Amino acid sequence: MALRHPPKEIIPPAERKKPRGPRVVRFEEPPEGFWRRWRRRLIRPATVIPTAVLAVITVGVLGYYYHVFSQRIDRLLRGEVFTRSAGIYAAPKQIRAGAGLSLDDVVAQLKRAGYVERAQQADNARGRYATDGAALEIEPSKDSTIDGKPQFPHVRVQLQSAWLEPELISSVAGPQRERRKVIGYNDLPDPLVKAIVVTEDRDFFNHYGINFRGILRAAVRRYDTDPNSPIARQGGSSITQQLVKNLFLSPEYSLKRKVAEAYMSVILETRLSKQDIFALYCNEVYLGQRAGFSIKGVGEASEAYFNKDVTQLTLPEAALLAGLIRSPNRYNPYKYPDVAFERRNQVLESMKEAGVLSEVDAARAMATELKVAPQKGRIDVSEAPYFVDYAQSQLSDIITDTSAADRLRIYTTIDMDLQRAAYAAVVKQLAALDKVQSRRFPPGTLQAALVAIKADTGEIDA
Repeated sequence: MALRHPPKEIIPPAERKKPRGPRVVRFEEPPEGFWRRWRRRLIRPATVIPTAVLAVITVGVLGYYYHVFSQRIDRLLRGEVFTRSAGIYAAPKQIRAGAGLSLDDVVAQLKRAGYVERAQQADNARGRYATDGAALEIEPSKDSTIDGKPQFPHVRVQLQSAWLEPELISSVAGPQRERRKVIGYNDLPDPLVKAIVVTEDRDFFNHYGINFRGILRAAVRRYDTDPNSPIARQGGSSITQQLVKNLFLSPEYSLKRKVAEAYMSVILETRLSKQDIFALYCNEVYLGQRAGFSIKGVGEASEAYFNKDVTQLTLPEAALLAGLIRSPNRYNPYKYPDVAFERRNQVLESMKEAGVLSEVDAARAMATELKVAPQKGRIDVSEAPYFVDYAQSQLSDIITDTSAADRLRIYTTIDMDLQRAAYAAVVKQLAALDKVQSRRFPPGTLQAALVAIKADTGEIDA
């Protein structure tokens, strides 16, 4: 095959050269970002090693104090913090057919013994009664057992013969001279629960022991120049923290105590339910003085200020008790009724603002007159002070550890009906003698004593 050549006058086009890229003369690294710069500074041996050591020490310290605080809390919770039925009791009451007692008399006796109506909201351990025409059904309390055996029967009576539980004449007062009527969470009426939560710790049922919103509120109050402002009088401790301080720690303020209080509050929240913590708080809180004794708990305060069981508190009464928690002496309704009235209405206003109380109910409650039980006519909270002192002095001969009396249900021989009759008789006769002896002795200076004893047994009746 013959080869063909291009004509000589035709020159093929030369190959084009590819353009060269720009030459790199100098390289500059882009500026380092803020977070990358700080990450590079932090993540290096000079910072990682001390941080790890500090973390190990912190975990060790927290673990150590968790163990220490847990032991203290578990030691207290191993038994009953407050024994519901502890105290000094009168003699059991026997009712007989033909004794002249009416149905109302028996019901009054049951109420003095702490019984409530069957349909009423109260703790399951309390005794209950129900009326059905002329008949009365009595369910004894679960506390009236000895070695697991019930001491009083479940009866249905028509004023026939039966034994009734005795009434509590005094809770055992220890060295600190405290009176306490132990109640359960179910004994607390709903208005009282709401009033305490609103005034002391609005997030109680939501937080885990520490109310951070309350702490911020307490910080804000430092900048409030008005001392009468509600913010100026609010604290930052949660209900759990207040309970921990009262049960385990001293009341003095220090940073160490506040840290321990917060840590123990978190631990306590893992041990008890919110309802149990709230019930303990309501049994421990200080609410004033009466007849030389400290009033501890809303159960005792209800009897002292209103002469009624805590389950029967009304909304205005519940607001007053909730208002007393912050400063019982300042808001004492007997010494400063006007201040107590304003404080009660302030609590009601707070409940309305928190949305737990309607405007109509709040206005009606704020318009209610401040009513408390009269102080006159009661020789003591126990109504038998000298006999109670005598009974307490005899405990050392019966039990070796007198501190155990805080856990015991102590029965005595005194008949409270005879005691009240004897007291009324002495008062009446002293008034008559004052008139007869008015020339010899100044009025009110005569004194008398009465002791009624069973001749065959030596038991003290009054």
